[in-house]
Amino acid sequence: MRMIGTTWRRAIVPIALLAPLVFGMRLPANERSVLTIFLTANLEGRFSLSGGARDADDPFLMLARNLLYARGRTPGSLYLDMGNSMTPGVLSRFSYGSLVMDFFDQFDCRATLVSSRDISIGTENLDQGARGRSVRLLSSNIVANGEPLFAPSFEYVQGTRTIGFVGVSSKRALVDIAEQKARNVEIDDDRESVGRAVSDLRKRGVRSIILLSGLTTAENMRLLRSFPDIHLVISGGDNRGELSGSPVSRIQLADGRAIVFLSGESGFWRLTIGVDERISVTDMRYFKLEPLPSSDPRYAQFRRRLAQWKRKYRRETNDAIADVGEADHIIDPFRIANLLRGAFGAEVAVVEPGMAQDGILRGAVRRHDVLRAIVDEHSLFTYTLTGEELTDLFNDPGDLIINGFSGEKIQNYPVQDERRYKIVSTQRVYELIEDKLGLDGTFRNSWKSAGDIVREDLQGRQNLLRDDFGYLERMFRSTIDFYISSFFYERLTLVRDEHITTPPGQPERSYIRWGIESAVDFTVYNRYHQFILTPYIYYIKEEYEDKDKVLQKYFLMNQLRGTFVYNLNLAWYTRPYHKSLVDTVVEAERNEETGRDLRPVLIRETVGTAILSKYVDGRIGVGFEKWIQDPVEDPIYGLEALLTVKVSFLRYLTYSLSVDAFFSKREDVDPIYVKSQIENALAFKLNSLLSISVKHKWYYLYSRVSVEEEHETEDDYYYVTKHYNEKYDYSRIMVSLDLKTDFKVY
Repeated sequence: MRMIGTTWRRAIVPIALLAPLVFGMRLPANERSVLTIFLTANLEGRFSLSGGARDADDPFLMLARNLLYARGRTPGSLYLDMGNSMTPGVLSRFSYGSLVMDFFDQFDCRATLVSSRDISIGTENLDQGARGRSVRLLSSNIVANGEPLFAPSFEYVQGTRTIGFVGVSSKRALVDIAEQKARNVEIDDDRESVGRAVSDLRKRGVRSIILLSGLTTAENMRLLRSFPDIHLVISGGDNRGELSGSPVSRIQLADGRAIVFLSGESGFWRLTIGVDERISVTDMRYFKLEPLPSSDPRYAQFRRRLAQWKRKYRRETNDAIADVGEADHIIDPFRIANLLRGAFGAEVAVVEPGMAQDGILRGAVRRHDVLRAIVDEHSLFTYTLTGEELTDLFNDPGDLIINGFSGEKIQNYPVQDERRYKIVSTQRVYELIEDKLGLDGTFRNSWKSAGDIVREDLQGRQNLLRDDFGYLERMFRSTIDFYISSFFYERLTLVRDEHITTPPGQPERSYIRWGIESAVDFTVYNRYHQFILTPYIYYIKEEYEDKDKVLQKYFLMNQLRGTFVYNLNLAWYTRPYHKSLVDTVVEAERNEETGRDLRPVLIRETVGTAILSKYVDGRIGVGFEKWIQDPVEDPIYGLEALLTVKVSFLRYLTYSLSVDAFFSKREDVDPIYVKSQIENALAFKLNSLLSISVKHKWYYLYSRVSVEEEHETEDDYYYVTKHYNEKYDYSRIMVSLDLKTDFKVY
């Protein structure tokens, strides 16, 4: 024993001398350490709502037990969340994300990346939920007034090295319109924001950086090329790891850097990395949730917290909204889209498949039933798209559902490329469309969500419960189209002495000439009925004083027309129509022989059938024409043929053709009666309102004219009616500046 003691005392001396050296020195700079990171993503706040459910039925309680077990077997590990954890779970939305933040705080989550679904909770609510908790909300590119709204990065010490973690949110992250205006919150450029965060870490001596990213794979690759200090990208949340349509777990670059993806459906991941001069991936494994036991007091505490929130939710959302009867009513995005079209008088609704969770309403509907069914709670926007933009969206919709537009028709009428159509969607969908089509940012915010509209409807007409949404097709709309062409005014004032000779080519008198050609289409229509009233004026007048100082009027054109058309919109192959037309003059013309002011009036009444397409409107009908004033004549019965063609090409050029013809063959007259008006026009569009047109107009009338000739005998006078074949024909070419505006009333 004494020898052992002596030996022990002798050994103490060198150990004591070496101790300061051993414990005071650091590990060599090139010594490798290992870090285990546990990762979750897309938890979506899906807490169970049932108060009596087993723990195994709640995804968050199952995840808590599995994480506690896994981290208990891996001391020194790190837990991070990759975002989309707050919504669309009902209980999480009800608590404005506070319950999920409780979960992260309770189970030592160091940071969570703010992703597209998280931000729908509201940046102010996210700020409030993170206060007093150790978990960080991470994002370098969500800014308010140009400054990061959340933590751009954080540092973690592993062995002798410090690792910097930088967060960058997906560009799909949607800031509520109210916060955009009130707090000036926006999504900053990812390269600039990541660059600032990396620069700040380098200034603090951090040389190993991991990027937590919700960006696309192409955007992540671009950031890796731009910043060599980023050794590893962990991609999750908004990027679930698909490459060319197939899921991938890792992309390895030639220089050893990598992108890892979290692509599982549920559960969590364990990422093992080696840390030295570089960061390298050692292992990546996905774990499904298992019914593991847990006696950890943190688990029991969170379980009690969850039960409190469930009781609060049931207490505050249990008020009945309406009674929908005992039948089952399915709530899905298609029904919601139809409801939104009716609520806002929109022709088209565009929604996301995930905006409503398929659910069933039965009996007494309570507020929590609506909260559970409607996921997207962003404000609803109304705006307009041209027919061309709408067609482009329909041909490449992505994941969007377009309701009310078949790809060619709306309410069974061909869509016109230049006409604007009213659209309703949530703010999120609007911004997706805005990015896809490059819109001008003009919209109207209703400040209501789809959930608000559903509650209002259930308390009122309950259109949501209909099996037939045909009432939307029967809604009447109206449009007003103005066409103003070739308006001009010319005044020439001439002063001359009586005997002076007029210079060659110069006018001989003063005159005023002015005129206008314009039309207005007033249209009221629904799916089956269309009423169009069109007043039209083509008026060019010249006024001058003759040598006796008497005002003379000369009409180059003096036409006033009114047209009323009714279309019965049954099917493309049979669309009956009725047309009433009145032709008269703008200003009565004096008959020099009688001294009377004459206002001739011609009417035409026809019925027939029409065939409509995107470019062609063709009609054929039967009816009559009749002079009813100055002079009054018998009706002429005949056949009407109408054709309208309008084709746009080269984006700025439009060709149009208009034909209006009436034919008649009367028994008492051999020749036929023919009247036709044809107009060809080629228009070059200057902007959305103005265009320059080259027009050719041709008018042709071939008719039998009856004239009573007076004859005199020795005893009496008598009259003989003679018939003559007469023709009236003119052709006109003109260049005009055209103004076209349209308005739509919903």
